Amino acid sequence: MTSPKIAPKDREDSTSQVFGCGTSPRPCIPLALFGNKNRRKKHLRRAAYEIDRSYTCPYEDCGKYFGSEGSQNLHIKIKHNGGTKTEREKLAQKLIEAYAEAANKLDPKDSNVVIDQAIIDQIELNLPPGIITQTARTSGLLSMERLAQFNEVALLQTINQRLAPKFRQMICKEQERIQNQQQSKMTAD
Repeated sequence: MTSPKIAPKDREDSTSQVFGCGTSPRPCIPLALFGNKNRRKKHLRRAAYEIDRSYTCPYEDCGKYFGSEGSQNLHIKIKHNGGTKTEREKLAQKLIEAYAEAANKLDPKDSNVVIDQAIIDQIELNLPPGIITQTARTSGLLSMERLAQFNEVALLQTINQRLAPKFRQMICKEQERIQNQQQSKMTAD
């Protein structure tokens, strides 16, 4: 007894062809998924004029606008040494906690609250204006009187004065590294 003959399938029917079947341990994948570009989902990009740029850079004299918060955060991280959004928020929270601790040691009418210098020395990010005040309002660590007395501008100036030498040192080291790289290339050639 012979087995009945089965008619060969049309070769043009790509949905019936599969990849990886038979003895292969891989699952069967229809070839139609690989070859047919019309079935692939296309990512539609927006043109520059279609982007609503409603996010602005918070730093003075920057004036850049962004279409998303992610783009704004990337700009702050790269161009202003502001770190990630999470790092900025944690740092602002730490500063407010230190400010509240220092304020609790003083008379409520005394407005000269000084944060421990060791905390300021640990800061390595250039915080954008407004983040510390926003954190102070949302944290609830400061009383209404202390919140009214809080001077973010003075605190940021103190931080930036401490950061300036660190940044200068970092920039000088980077410039030296680049010069050494260029000199080693020149000598190798």
